[in-house]
Amino acid sequence: MVEESFPPVPPQIPPGWEGASTEDAERPRIPWEERNRLGWADALIETVKLIVTAPADAFSRLRADGEVIWPLLFGLFFSWLGQAFGQMWNLVFGQAMQSNLGEISELEGFGQLFAASPLSALIWIVVWPLLFGIVMLISAGIFHLSLLLVGATNKSATGFEGTFKVLCYAQVSSLLSIVPILGGLLAILASLVLTVIGFTKVHQANQGSALVAVLIPVSLCCVCCLVFFVLMIGGAMAALTAGG
Repeated sequence: MVEESFPPVPPQIPPGWEGASTEDAERPRIPWEERNRLGWADALIETVKLIVTAPADAFSRLRADGEVIWPLLFGLFFSWLGQAFGQMWNLVFGQAMQSNLGEISELEGFGQLFAASPLSALIWIVVWPLLFGIVMLISAGIFHLSLLLVGATNKSATGFEGTFKVLCYAQVSSLLSIVPILGGLLAILASLVLTVIGFTKVHQANQGSALVAVLIPVSLCCVCCLVFFVLMIGGAMAALTAGG
């Protein structure tokens, strides 16, 4: 009896990894994408530990596999925690600031700028999960356009999906919002650092181009916020002058 021979079976490449080498496909993935093997709690904890202690390693494990819902939910969880802590600190320190400024008659109206209410904070915390996906899509679109402008995606194998996933996983930085007063600022700075590292890894870009790609939209956002703040202060001072 003659035994039949079959050609060797090539290594299986996961969907979305067709352009990657066999070595890349066999590399470990970020723990959150191995929830079924590790368990949800362990996958969540291990992902946070990896991003905090070895962000370059963490982001180098991301691939374009078409799965964006779970990274989005990961980002939503930490972003929501950050929003909750931020609103809590706004209530505590905002009311204190309003009270202190209200004691100065000339600044009584100006103190309204720091007004915060438990109802508005609760509404924002409830609504934020509904807005998060839209915010992430818009942010990813803006950052990816910036990456394209500086040529940081020329060697990328992940495209827009890689940009989107980096922004989702960078939401781990929202945990810094637990720190009173400066927590929000620290979270933003940490998020920018993680984003630069993430873009460098997922798009195989140099740090300089990734940094410039991040700074372009951030700078424009800062300018818009500054203009808005100046207009708001000017309106408040004009109201105080008219009232006086």
